[in-house]
Amino acid sequence: MTQTPGSQEPGEQPTTGPSGPGGRAPINTAGLNAPPPPPPPGPYGYPPGYGQFMMAPPTPPRRRWWWWLLRPVVGTAVSLGVLMILFLILQAGLGEGGVREVELTAGAEDQRIVVLPIEGVIDEGTVTFVRQALGVLRDHKPAAVVLRVESPGGEVGAADRTWHMLKRFKDEQHLKIVASYGGQATSGGYYVSMTADEIIAEPTCVTGSIGVLLTAFTLEKAMEKLGITPEVLPATGATRKDQGSMFRSWTPEDRTALLGIIDHMQERFITVVEQGRGLSREQVRVLATGEPFTTPAAIQHGLVDAEGYLDEAIERAKVLAGIPVEVRPQVTVVRMRAEFGPWSMLGMRGGDWPRQTAQMARAVMEELNAVKLEYRTPLR
Repeated sequence: MTQTPGSQEPGEQPTTGPSGPGGRAPINTAGLNAPPPPPPPGPYGYPPGYGQFMMAPPTPPRRRWWWWLLRPVVGTAVSLGVLMILFLILQAGLGEGGVREVELTAGAEDQRIVVLPIEGVIDEGTVTFVRQALGVLRDHKPAAVVLRVESPGGEVGAADRTWHMLKRFKDEQHLKIVASYGGQATSGGYYVSMTADEIIAEPTCVTGSIGVLLTAFTLEKAMEKLGITPEVLPATGATRKDQGSMFRSWTPEDRTALLGIIDHMQERFITVVEQGRGLSREQVRVLATGEPFTTPAAIQHGLVDAEGYLDEAIERAKVLAGIPVEVRPQVTVVRMRAEFGPWSMLGMRGGDWPRQTAQMARAVMEELNAVKLEYRTPLR
């Protein structure tokens, strides 16, 4: 069938205009490769070098000249104001920190069990915390104390002072103490709990490690490499004054003399365990090799009384305190907690900060040159 011009098949759109091949209008290809028209320019125009599709960044507003003069003045005034407020607070002695009771279980006020934590390395911070806590408890006597120990031990003097304060408090107040061991209660951590009437350790606890450790280091070889010659001059009659010095290697005489000090501290440890656990001196001496024990082994050797967690230790403290069975569920349980202020975190008090700052700097230097005697186990 022959289609005449102007005729169309059913459904086919009619063509208009000049005819192209096949009777359709020709396609205009002139503008296919031309770029689209650029967008209208913004308020800042198009700076040289920017493509036609990139918008220019807005120019920051110009600040007035007086702002550049006023800004350092305002900053200085604010800084001085903050420093003045801190100075007044510290001079007033505020924020020095202290100890307060945090309630774990609410109950009757006349029946109260206190959890006293001994955590981390035992040092002068531990002594201060225990002294403050016992001062609070003297004013508000509890029915019993649970000594919660989670410690690898620490300094000999600090451990002994902590033990002494706990023993004196117990004798003065005529109350019972139950020790509750967490994951680790070794060496000095075990030492301080010898005031306890009973010791309950968690199943995964490591305890014992009865012994003394002396730690020190010498810099003689390092100073030789650096070309440094230290001068240590003891008095004429004090020929052993520099024993344990970090500036020279130790001699056999040094080791013999220092070993006598360590052995004396070891005997002190044995005596405290002997009195605290009711064991014979020979029994303790056999165990005092520095060896740590698991909870089952410690129970077998008589170093620990039972296996259990803090809850069991608290319940046992209620029993030893003579609290009736029907009253025990209503007993208040609190935990002693240290409160830290800006100076207490630095070991200072607000009214004497210049002198104490100098003392802290001097203490750091003394610490580096000190021979340390420790009731501590090197497990962590």
